[in-house]
Formats: sequence, structure tokens, C-alpha cells
Amino acid sequence: MPLARLFGARGKVEYGRMPVNSSASFKKGQYLTVNANNELVLAVAAGSRVGALSGLQNMIVGQAIEDSHDENGTVKTAASFIKAQPGCQFEMCLHHATAASAVPTPVGQLRTAYELINVNTAGGIFAVSLDNTTNTKLKIVDFNMEDLPTWPDSYATGTTQYARVWVEFLVAQSLLAGQA
Repeated sequence: MPLARLFGARGKVEYGRMPVNSSASFKKGQYLTVNANNELVLAVAAGSRVGALSGLQNMIVGQAIEDSHDENGTVKTAASFIKAQPGCQFEMCLHHATAASAVPTPVGQLRTAYELINVNTAGGIFAVSLDNTTNTKLKIVDFNMEDLPTWPDSYATGTTQYARVWVEFLVAQSLLAGQA
């Protein structure tokens, strides 16, 4: 089974490898940015949204396909990831501060840009932040049909809270966009 399938990526999937910051701590499946030394770090701490650009910082590199630490707890010198670039889509859930509003509305959400939030303090789960559009990082490009069974036959709002969607990171927010 291809790695991309395990981590919810489809389309133009390419892999990269970069140095890891010596104090970095991230798990496979989490999203990465770089620090001022061009080293991989977790995109944002749990409970926070990825902020505005500051040079290359806060630009999304991709999704980790391995942990930052080896089995002995030592930080690796480099880690692999799926590149966030045009044509590569990632699956994630919807999030809203009001849980009842974390539902799919295809007509209003499709192709709309949102922020990326690390919603889970224990597992570092990233999601589309539906109620935040100041520092947009990604856009919704498709919906998981299991969570929206009447689409496209009906334009009705879905009822599945935290439904799964497919997103692409915005080119201006993707560090490696267009790089082979």
C-alpha cells in the first residue's frame, strides 16, 4: 500500500526529506513548517492555528510520514514528508469553535480558503478551521462522500459533524510549491 494512502493524500503525491530541528517533536501524519534555520518543526502547537507568514516560517512544508524521534527517543537528523504542493490533496476533518457548525456545506465551502488548526492536545490532529479565515493556508477541493451521501444530487447542508474533506494548500502558503 502506498504511503500516501496511509496518510490521506491523493493526486500529485511527491515525497521530500529535510533536516529536523534538534528540539522538534512531531508524529507521522502531522503538518510541518520550517524554522529560521530551514529545519522541520511542527506547524503549530496543539490548540492553535498556523499564523501569518514570517519569511519562510509558517509556510507549510507537508505532512510527516515518520516521527521526529527514533525508537530510542533520539531526534532524527532528517525526516520524510508528503510535499504540500499544487495537485496534492490531503484528507482532514472540519472544525469549528461551535461544534454544531462543523458540518459540510458544499456550495459555500467548496474552493473556499481557511486556516489550519491543530485541534487535539493529545494526538496533534490537524483540521480545517471553518470559523477562521485571517491566515488562510488551504482550500477545500472535495468532500468525503461517506460524510455527505447526497452530494452532488442535493445541495443541502450535510449533518456529519467534523466531516472529512479533501484540501489543497494554497501555493503562496506552501514552501515547496513547484519544486521537484
